[in-house]
Amino acid sequence: MDEPRIGKAARLWVNVGGHYDTTAVSAVRLRLPAGIRLVSGDTLFRGHPRGRDNAWTLVIRAETPRRHEIRGSVSIQSGPIVDEGDYVLAFEATADTAIVERSRPVRCETVRGGRRYRYAGEFLIPIERTEEFTQTDIEHLGQRATGPRELDVACASCRGTLPQTIRMVAFVGADGKVVEARARVTPLRFGDDLVAGAKQAISGAKYRPARVKGRAVADWVLVDVHVSPAR
Repeated sequence: MDEPRIGKAARLWVNVGGHYDTTAVSAVRLRLPAGIRLVSGDTLFRGHPRGRDNAWTLVIRAETPRRHEIRGSVSIQSGPIVDEGDYVLAFEATADTAIVERSRPVRCETVRGGRRYRYAGEFLIPIERTEEFTQTDIEHLGQRATGPRELDVACASCRGTLPQTIRMVAFVGADGKVVEARARVTPLRFGDDLVAGAKQAISGAKYRPARVKGRAVADWVLVDVHVSPAR
């Protein structure tokens, strides 16, 4: 974004890209705050992240010398998957110039199979509704979910070689209950019966949910489950 000056028009360049196929379609909506006037261009844009129409420009004018925040919402449809995000571009406008910050995400989510998830690095965390924060906010401004990182379980029905230690990913809901658990690597390495025993151990454990912005939220925890034969 060019530096918007008081009473002087500035050009805002917006780009929507990513690792999508050529059929993906994007929709972006920008919301200009009071004190920022649209001179030309559109605040609503539709295009293709992998096409030539993945960027556009608009001209704005900063009319009030203060801190401004331009908010943008993006939705990208790629086959059955919909990625969604909200972003903020902040800058401090003065009579002579503006100090522009880097745009920052405030929401990174995806909808798959009718279920909503929060992007959390290599994991997708199941969530009930849209959230106004990111996984980075939890890690740097809040508190991660806590609870047992090691569990022991005796499995009478397990047919695989025992004992075994299976690293599991436990998805902890805002109420502290385990919503879902799965093996960190492919279950074929251990066998479905061993993984089922590990899931049973995790489902009975107690966790505290993550917290951010003063409320409990969903998160993930890595748990090593030691599966041994029943005696």
